[in-house]
Amino acid sequence: RLALGRLSSSAFRKTFQTVPSPIVIFATLFHDIGKPPTRRLVREHKGRRVHFWGHEVRGAVLARSIAERLRLASYRSSIPTDDFVWLIRHHLVITTSDPLALRPSTLARYCTGQRGTLLLQLAWADQSASIHPNGKAATEHFRSARRRLRALFRKSKTDYVLPPVLMTGKTLIQQFGMREGPAIGRILQK
Repeated sequence: RLALGRLSSSAFRKTFQTVPSPIVIFATLFHDIGKPPTRRLVREHKGRRVHFWGHEVRGAVLARSIAERLRLASYRSSIPTDDFVWLIRHHLVITTSDPLALRPSTLARYCTGQRGTLLLQLAWADQSASIHPNGKAATEHFRSARRRLRALFRKSKTDYVLPPVLMTGKTLIQQFGMREGPAIGRILQK
């Protein structure tokens, strides 16, 4: 409920210069749906603690079933099932990992383009609904990711788009008769 409430806040509009799309709203609603089946009570040195390891993976499976059952892909402006499931599967990418520790290519893969923008919006809603004991929202990783993306792309606050791919492994195989294998990856990297 807190994350959904954050989507309608002026802070969301100020951060993203837009209102949330239906896919972000639905992904926020369902992003933690995998927690109940993955709940584990684990003994730790100071007692017991609840963990939800793998809830994003389990949640993605449940989300696909729900999206198909509710026919979300045919809803008003269309909520593509694959994008909806992808958001839920990856909603922790910049929450559980420090974005400063991620490789630039990893950060770019998850946080650029249309899906990346949606993922950042979902991550912001999720993180801003988590409140530290000092009363402030736990958005440090979101802010780190945004700063790093700005540095990587030297673009506006909301537009992180990778340049078009010039060559793929398929191109090398078709045009140059190469065989599949690690050599293709090395050539593409260079």
